[in-house]
Amino acid sequence: MSPKQNLPLQPFVNDARFDWPPPSESVEGRFQKAAVTTDHGLCSQIGGTRRLCSAMNVLLFRSILRKGGNAVDSAIAVMFCLGVTNPQSSGLGGGFLMTIYNKTLGRCVAIDARETAPAAAHRDMFRNDSDGSKYGFKSAAIPGELAGYWLAYVRYGSRRVDWKDLILPSAQLCRRGVPVSEYLENVMKVKERHFRSNPSMKAWINPATNSTYKAGDLLPRPKLAATLEKIANAPDPVKMFYRGEMAEVIAREMAEGGGIITKKDLASYKPIFYDQLTNNHFRGDLVMCGAPPPSSFAVTQLIVSVMSAMYPEGHKADIRNDPKVIHHFVEAMKFAYAQRYGSCEEASDLKKGDQRNFQNSPGRLSLRAVCIGVSKEYDHKRIYAMDCATNEGRRATVCVLRRD
Repeated sequence: MSPKQNLPLQPFVNDARFDWPPPSESVEGRFQKAAVTTDHGLCSQIGGTRRLCSAMNVLLFRSILRKGGNAVDSAIAVMFCLGVTNPQSSGLGGGFLMTIYNKTLGRCVAIDARETAPAAAHRDMFRNDSDGSKYGFKSAAIPGELAGYWLAYVRYGSRRVDWKDLILPSAQLCRRGVPVSEYLENVMKVKERHFRSNPSMKAWINPATNSTYKAGDLLPRPKLAATLEKIANAPDPVKMFYRGEMAEVIAREMAEGGGIITKKDLASYKPIFYDQLTNNHFRGDLVMCGAPPPSSFAVTQLIVSVMSAMYPEGHKADIRNDPKVIHHFVEAMKFAYAQRYGSCEEASDLKKGDQRNFQNSPGRLSLRAVCIGVSKEYDHKRIYAMDCATNEGRRATVCVLRRD
């Protein structure tokens, strides 16, 4: 995100294509009052402090922070947008984890709105159908995204921005066409055979070319626009989605398509609040806080902890230019990711609210720091090996800072 970039406000000559804000050319940005980073330039502007034009330059929206919204308002608006622009990694059918830090109070809270398994799910349901866990109605879990957004908005929103204003810019993008990124073009190309074989997925094929949409094309999503508009204008969107008319539609389509999500599953879904997990094994009085597993907080804080053990206060660590520091950082990441799936018991304890520092006793940190060599990679299986591995899907990442 660059402070010099902005969307063009002049009319577009080619109504079938759109050029969105390019990604920042710098790895670092400096901002005085607020910053928004996302996986898509349009979404950063929806959540940020700039004037935003729609994809067809017809309607102008004031971005959420300019309206007086806080970081939570902005994050919700951004995530609705990513569900539109980056459907491969975000959307109403999924879930999220959110960490909220209040500087005035000096504490964090975490919201776990990840999707959950339906009541009828069991461990052997895909034993003879490996593709069934990835494709089709049975692969779907109970979505948590909307319930989590509403919870965050009600409890931590600024109350200066209406709920509908967080959603309608994204609905407008759907109405007028979502600009396809190069990455989305590649994702759709890989999935083209699946799109053609599944009647419900044929909207991803461009009728003008009989091929998947290309980068710069405008992808219309009228059905999603109608859904978002209903959610935006509902007095109780969670009731409508999980217990009302949308729940009826979801349950019916699941039953017709061979899925196992029921109205009872939807009605029983509730996001979870967690108190902060903290780590203070850093220089000075710095503290990290975040969400418990399955978030990656346990990984990121372990990386920083190992580096802090190797470079305590008073020791210079030039992460950009010193090859030794870069080497140590890479090795620290290898350590941390090897531990990600290696301790199910500790992860379970953390989810139950245990405030212990995950994998971060001073002894363990010292061991890891000693094991990382200066001139070679360290590859001892006891340190780097995983107990299990997983083929993870795509993720969307959002970070919003605001000085209130």
